[in-house]
Amino acid sequence: NMTSQEFVASYEATWGETPSYLAAAQFAGFCALSQAIESAASLHSQDVAAQLRNISLHEFYADIKFGPTGAAEIQTLIVQVPVAKDKASEVHVVYPFETATAPFIFPRPTWAQQRCRKDTNHCTGHGKCNTGGICKCDEGWSGRACEEHWVITEDHDGTILQTSAISFASLIAFSMLVLGIWRICHCRSRLERRLLRNLSKAIAGEDHRKIASTRRRLAYCGWNRRKIERIVCSIRRQQSEEFGISLAYL
Repeated sequence: NMTSQEFVASYEATWGETPSYLAAAQFAGFCALSQAIESAASLHSQDVAAQLRNISLHEFYADIKFGPTGAAEIQTLIVQVPVAKDKASEVHVVYPFETATAPFIFPRPTWAQQRCRKDTNHCTGHGKCNTGGICKCDEGWSGRACEEHWVITEDHDGTILQTSAISFASLIAFSMLVLGIWRICHCRSRLERRLLRNLSKAIAGEDHRKIASTRRRLAYCGWNRRKIERIVCSIRRQQSEEFGISLAYL
């Protein structure tokens, strides 16, 4: 009989992918059918069915036999994906207990909690992942993975909390940079929309001087010549279609 490892190796060599449990089940079904045909020495369905009712076949998939109703009496294996750790591990069989490869885990951590433990290395040892996948840091620690340490110092006014001046300055600088980029993009977007409206009006009025001026301003905004030409053609085509619809309506 073929082992599970041999079946997987043969399947991957033939089809170039890892088989699912469905492939193993179908293989086992064909094994049972082949055994029944050989035992019946016939291809007649009644003869083969009679052999299937009495078959007892041991395969890597399961011990195959059929009950009085014709349903397969196969003991199902229950597997459980292990709790996420630093390194990925294989799926384990947890039932039946006599063949289990790992104990059944219940209650099981949520997927978000497992990802949090894996991605943050258990909150760097300074907190715990909650069921929502967020680190709840111990006192004196903060950050996504509880990696930032708050230093407690004493001065003449009493106890104060301090964090790294470099980290705080970096945060301020980053916030200002993001705000500046947003303002630039926002202002540029508003300017471009206004220029496109002016360009549409200029094309409708055949104001070539204004068209040329607007094209230059769009170029200053970073638009290349091909993009500007494409926009101009699109506006002209749209206005022509609108004009044609108006004439047709009249």
